[in-house]
Amino acid sequence: MPFTAPVTLDARSDRNPGAMMTQGNQPIPPDTDDEALIDDIYAAGLGEQSWQAVLHALRRKTGVRLVNLLALDASSPWLAPVAVASDDDAWAAAALQGYCTEFYRYDPALSIMHNWEAGHWLEDVDVFSPRRQARDIFQQELRPRGLEHWSALKLYQSGQRSGFMSFMCESDAPPLTDEQHCTIARLCKHVSRASLLSMRIRHLEEKALLAECMLDALDSAVWLLDTDRRVLSCNAAARTLMAKQPTRLRVVHGRLMPEGCSESTQWQAACLNGLLSLQRAGNPASAAHALHFSLFRLPPGTQLARSWQRPLTLMTTCAMRSPVERVRRLLLVYGLSDAEAKLCVLMCCDGLTPQECADRRQVSVATIRTQVKSIHAKTNMQRHGDLVRLVLSL
Repeated sequence: MPFTAPVTLDARSDRNPGAMMTQGNQPIPPDTDDEALIDDIYAAGLGEQSWQAVLHALRRKTGVRLVNLLALDASSPWLAPVAVASDDDAWAAAALQGYCTEFYRYDPALSIMHNWEAGHWLEDVDVFSPRRQARDIFQQELRPRGLEHWSALKLYQSGQRSGFMSFMCESDAPPLTDEQHCTIARLCKHVSRASLLSMRIRHLEEKALLAECMLDALDSAVWLLDTDRRVLSCNAAARTLMAKQPTRLRVVHGRLMPEGCSESTQWQAACLNGLLSLQRAGNPASAAHALHFSLFRLPPGTQLARSWQRPLTLMTTCAMRSPVERVRRLLLVYGLSDAEAKLCVLMCCDGLTPQECADRRQVSVATIRTQVKSIHAKTNMQRHGDLVRLVLSL
């Protein structure tokens, strides 16, 4: 993608964010077509509409032949198309294939695009003189495909990922006008926000999927519940146990309704005690056949709860755990590092002091104390006794 000096065309006034400004400084409200397109833009960000439909609307509004929504990762040698819209799908696919296989090597913008600010415009007519345009390898890729002028706008920068929108005009067509620039800038602000929203949704979905995979790796049954006892996730061992105990571990409309603990007050009392005991139906005195579960609240900031961004309850079967199993649970639930999780087991299960832990692991006691502070922050436990109870019940 050719590059140019930064030019930011802001089509909105700070005092009138929904309007475009004329030379006389009079606001022009966006038309009804813009409002419908903006709705489609956010629907695409939510996954309810295709980005291609949005790009087709932008292409018709601007009169260009090809519109690309592109993403660039710092580790990638080329721009990755997110969506493409043109008047000929086969032609557009061939053009993108040519870029991705060969002509990205001659794209002078790739090495510096991460340094652009959001709102930075690219204009080939500002970069290349007519003489250079006639000889440039990159420009020579465009002409046989019926393209001549093209522009691009940086939409956002999020970590190592950037988003761009490019607009390509057909041969003999003039470059984009100021009016077209204003239209693009106004609408692409919404494309930027919707793209970031889409990235956030995908990130949360990936974290939730990762959490489910990690839960399935645990041998004992584990449930992740919200404050209404709705089952957000459970592992294979939990599903097997529910199939064997459909009465004691009843689920109604997605909510866990344990036999003998279906009322909210009963559930709250069990959560306060950190223990749920379910007797066999018709034989409440038979403790030998009772099911026992540990219950503990997960603050929203813990690693596992962060995917849902709300307080959760973790329910797991009570059993003797090996040190390795406790370490795995601390890694999964609270996001502790491997060293922090192993330190927790040494302090809480083996009863070692910080100095003894330092000697065992051959590090300084200052390193141990730093890790302890991190453990307290991640588990939201400030007292050592509370941390011991947590680790022993986990």
